[in-house]
Order: sequence, then C-alpha cells, then structure tokens
Amino acid sequence: MRSRRGTRTGILGRPSVSLLLSLWLLAAAAGGTRAGQQKELHELGKPLQYEVSVVLKLIQVSVVDKKGRPVGDLDRDDFAVYDNGRPVEIAAFERHAIRSVTALPGDSPEPARASDEGRPPGPAMNRKFFLFFDFAFNNPRGIAKAKEAALEFLNTTVAPDDETAVLTYSMVRGLRVQEYLTRDHKKVRETVASIDRRAAAGRASEIEERFWREATEGSAPGRESAPGAGAPKTDFSWERQEAKNIAQVFIQRLTDLAKALRYVPGRKDFLYFSSGVPSSMIYGAQAGSTAGGRSRFDPGDNVLREANETLLREFAASDCAFYAFDTREAAKVASLFTYDEQTFASGYRDLFSGSGVFGDQTSVFKDEQFTGRDSLQRLTQTTGGKYFGSIATYDRSLDQLQALTGTYYVLGYSVTQKEDGAFHEVRVEVRRKGLEVRGAGGYFNPKPFGEFNDLERRLHLFDLALNERAFSRIPERFPMTAWPVSLSDRSGLVVVGRMPGGLAGKLAGGALEIFSLVLDEGDNIVDVQRVETPASKPGAYLFRSEVPAGPGTYRCRLIVRNTVTGAAAVSSAARTIIAGLGTALRVQPVALFAPRGEAVHRLVARPAGLPLAQGLYPLDADDLLPVMETLTAGSELTVIVPCETPARSGDDLTVNAQVVDAVTGTKVPVPFILKGRDRRGPVQVLRLGIPAGALGPGSYILYVYVQDPGTGGTAHGRVELTVSAG
Repeated sequence: MRSRRGTRTGILGRPSVSLLLSLWLLAAAAGGTRAGQQKELHELGKPLQYEVSVVLKLIQVSVVDKKGRPVGDLDRDDFAVYDNGRPVEIAAFERHAIRSVTALPGDSPEPARASDEGRPPGPAMNRKFFLFFDFAFNNPRGIAKAKEAALEFLNTTVAPDDETAVLTYSMVRGLRVQEYLTRDHKKVRETVASIDRRAAAGRASEIEERFWREATEGSAPGRESAPGAGAPKTDFSWERQEAKNIAQVFIQRLTDLAKALRYVPGRKDFLYFSSGVPSSMIYGAQAGSTAGGRSRFDPGDNVLREANETLLREFAASDCAFYAFDTREAAKVASLFTYDEQTFASGYRDLFSGSGVFGDQTSVFKDEQFTGRDSLQRLTQTTGGKYFGSIATYDRSLDQLQALTGTYYVLGYSVTQKEDGAFHEVRVEVRRKGLEVRGAGGYFNPKPFGEFNDLERRLHLFDLALNERAFSRIPERFPMTAWPVSLSDRSGLVVVGRMPGGLAGKLAGGALEIFSLVLDEGDNIVDVQRVETPASKPGAYLFRSEVPAGPGTYRCRLIVRNTVTGAAAVSSAARTIIAGLGTALRVQPVALFAPRGEAVHRLVARPAGLPLAQGLYPLDADDLLPVMETLTAGSELTVIVPCETPARSGDDLTVNAQVVDAVTGTKVPVPFILKGRDRRGPVQVLRLGIPAGALGPGSYILYVYVQDPGTGGTAHGRVELTVSAG
C-alpha cells in the first residue's frame, strides 16, 4: 500500500464523539440562562473594555509556481509581510514539507526540509483538517464513497502532528461537531466509520433538476391538466421554494461555522464531501429553446445570492481552504437507458413526443448549471482550495491534496492585539518572481466572550475540554484530585476541585458553570456533569462530583467558565480503580485535610444512587478543606484513612504512619495523633493528626499501615504531599 505519511511523532489522546455531543447538549441547555445574564449586563450600562496585549501572530502560507506546484525551498528573507498595509518584521520562521510518494504531474522529488535552524523539534503551527460530510446535498452512494476517501486520507495522508475534526450537516440535526480538532486519529477513524450513508437526503437537488427538466421536456399528459386543455404544465414552484429554504438554512449554518473558526489559529483545510447547492438555485439559469416554445429563464434568488457571497467571504477571512470532492459522480448509474426508463415510468415522456427518444431534447447527461458543480468550484476558488471533479478518483485527489497542503511556511511577527473582533488584512509577498502565495488573507482579533454566538461558545467549550485551551488562550489552573473508591457495595471516583479565592476573583463578573468530565482508557465518556452558580461570589469554591465506575484507569477533568466573560480555568488528573479483594482488609485512598482559611462556596453534583463519599471523607465539614497539591508550612494536617474490614471483624483497627522525604528517601520524624475513629458497618474511618509546624517546606510521601487485631490482616496506603514556604 502506498503511504503519504509524514515523520512527525507524538499523538495525544482525545475524547470520543459521545463527549462532544454531551458537551454540545449541556452548552445548548445553558443558552437561555446566558442570554439573560448578558442582557442584565448590558442593562447595567457597563462600558466595553477591550483587553490589550502584545502577542506573536503566526500565519500559515503556501507558495506555488505558475503550474500550481508547491515550492518548498524559500527562506525567511524571501518573504515580506504587511499587516493592514504596514510592513512588519518576521520574528519567527518555519518551513515544513510532508511529501507524498505520488507528486503532482511534472513535480520533481524534493527531500523533506526541517523547520528553521536551531528551533526545537515539533511545529509551532500544524495542519488542521476538517472532514465535512454534507448530508443535505448528497446521496447514499456519494456518502459511501466519501467514507472510503476519508478513511484512506486518515490511513495514508495525515501526519501524527496533524489535527483532524469531523463535521456533519443534515436537514434534521443541523450542523454537528462529531469530533473536534484532535491528534487521536484512531478515534477519528472510528467516528468516520460510524457515519451512516442513509442519512443523505438530496431532495433539494432533485427538485431543482425536475424544475428545469419540466421547462425543456414538458410534463406528463394529464398531470394537473384537464383533458383537451392543451399542453399541460406541472408547477414545481412551491416545491422549489421549499428547496430554497433548505439551501438558505444550510448556507446560514455554514456561515456561523466560518465566523466561529475565526479564532482558531492557522490555516484550516476542509475536505468537503458534497454534491453542492445547485448553482441555478442561487444565481439563476436559462434553459430550453425560445424558438421551440419551451424555455425558462430565472434571474436567481437575491436572498440566496447575498447569503452565499457572505459565506464565501467569511470562510476566506477565517483562513479556511476548501478541497471539494464532488460526490455527484458517485450517484450516476452506468446504464445509459436508466434515465429514459425513469421518465417513461413516471409519465414525463413517451416514445414519440417532442421530448421523447425520437425528439431532440433527450440527454443522458445533466446540464452543469443545474447541478452543484459551479457552487463547489466557486467555494474552492474563493478560499484558495481545489475542486476535485469526481469522488470516484479520490486516490489521485488525495495525492494532490497532500502535495498542496504538505508544503507550507509559518511566519511570525509581533502585534498589539485588542479583544475587539476587528479584522486585520494580511498581505504576504514573495520576492522570487513567478510564484504565488496562498493563504493568510487576514485574521480577526479575539472578541469579547459576551459577543460570541451559541456555536462559538460551544467550540470554545470544546477547546477547553479537549485541549485545555480556549481558542489558543491558555486558561488558569486550579488544584484538583480524584479518589478511586472500591468498596464491597460500590465503587467509583470522588472528583474534588478547589478554586482559591484569588482565582475566583479573576473569574468574577457573571455566573460560573462547572463541567466535570470522566473518560475511560479508550477515551470514551463515562460521565459528564454540569453545575451552575447564579452569580460568582467572593471566596473560594469547592466542587465535587461522584461518579460510579468499575475497575480501570480514568482521566478526570474539571472546567470552570464564566458564562458572561468567558474567563476559564481547567484541571485534570488520572486515577485507577483497583478491583476489590474480597473479604480482605483494605485501605481506601488516603486523603489530607487542613483547617479552612477562607470562605468557601460548595457545589455538588451527585448522581442517583448511593453516594460514594458518604461516611468516608469529611467534605461537608465546615472547619476543614481537602489539601490538593500543596500545603502551607505551619498548618495543622488531618489525615483521613478509610478502611473496609472483613464482616467477621469487630475489633478496632491499629494504625501506624511514617513520613519519607520524596527526594532523599530518608525518614522524617513526625509525631502522629489518633484524633478519632468512626465506624459504619464494615467501614472504619481513622483520623490522624500532624501538629502545625511538624513539616517544613519540601516534598513528602506519607505511608499509613493498618492492622486488624481480630483477623491479623494488614493493609497500607500512601499519599504524596508538598509543603510550601507560604
């Protein structure tokens, strides 16, 4: 099998489509609340304040010669960059080449070139691909062939550093993000393989074809006409208007997507699998012969024309390039008689009518002005991509796609950026004659979160959930932990996050929404929960979520986002739940608690069923807070040791503990105090105390050893601790 893969390494795992759909629904459900909060903010008359910062703006361009072949041997000095007409100094430069085995015709082999000299390995800006399956203007055969092409692309074209997303559009479900930008290509393959070709519904295209066929071939005898009423004529006007409405909604949803992608940095390459919106529906057409009496002229639809032109401008301004794979050819049947058989059976024509087999109007080929070809070509030309005429030859098309996208340059320069959403026109020139620069028509400054539409908010959430970033803005971090509980009657994760008051102050200005995500080893969604506060309040926040789960390794993630400003914070942890040991004594995760030093607002998301933390950890205690990551030197420490004892044991457990320096491995003399014990059935919870000041700054490992005097059974647990100077 041929291979077009690059040599980059480092695949990062990402969540599955179920997570994306869950987040999509949760974000959509919160839309009404956010709208009310934004209205309230505007009514208060709060002036708009745009954040100003100096950033390194990275732009991605490709260069081709007069024959359209990529050029990959240019240096920094070969380029000149202008931002809003002002020349800027190129402060960063990278050259990338991911060569295909099968190059463009006439292209000579060229070795892959590394990035700029002296730069650490790994691209500052990688390729971003969107696999877009259009079900509204498509057909089942076209979708099946598109799946083949997409899987071939994933198997042979993408490099490990490339990020790939999967989008679908249907008339019933609208625009769906099935998989957001990820380097987990295995997960993307699974998503593509699950696409059902039966979702294709190309009725709008069929109506347009029938509308123009009627103009040139006439109608079936007796259809919508009284006998002897002369030449009958079928009226498809209302059906055609319905098709136009479908096209208008489709164009508007894609325009919203283009606007949302403004803030995703770099070039976005779309593999667009569609038969296209019929050009005649948008721009009009003329068919038939005026001399023969059967003709039709349509000047086009002004609403659709303006909407489509806006769509083209928005995708071009968002630095998106479309590579259209026309799926119309996949729907054509090889038999030349099929067209005649269908029209005779439907009553549209007979053998001897002027439009019959012996007439002069018969054609087994469709007039291209009534298909989506021109629309697809216009989209690819405007965005700097390429139109591939037949999905059936996707193998050769993917070779060309690799050649066109695999060679590119990253140019960086410093800009003063405001969060005002303003558009900057970027012009890149190359000093070598006979070459053309593609890409980097411009970029948009970030805009205030309050001006985001619903789609932009959802993509913002996806970026936080999957990449721990927000449109490339690094969010704040806060401490969290997850205790893997495994008892005889229940098991799962107790996820706890603590947001200090200082960080909460940075996220102030509106209500806070907290998302709790738990993923298994296969990046499948195990649990997703959302809690919202009516308004952010001064002080710290303690959030917990209890997730029933069986033995296995899990990744937990917490996301906090201000619903008005978009300010966000994230945290993550990985934990393993070990299967129970039957009747043996077992220590559950050891937890550390310290005295509460500030006001705390507690938020709890509990699933149905028996609470996991009940009777194990004092999360509801007013005077204690869990210690996560660091403890300030001089603080008193409470060690919680939950234990499950055999049913036949009725004796109190004995406990010993010791502290080891995590760096040197030496024991640290620390006094322990048994502060108390609580017993609920087979569960005993031991509470140990370490006096204030017993531990100086440093990193430690605390070991706890437990013995059951009745059975002689022993067990132990451990927990790591970092003490800071304050």
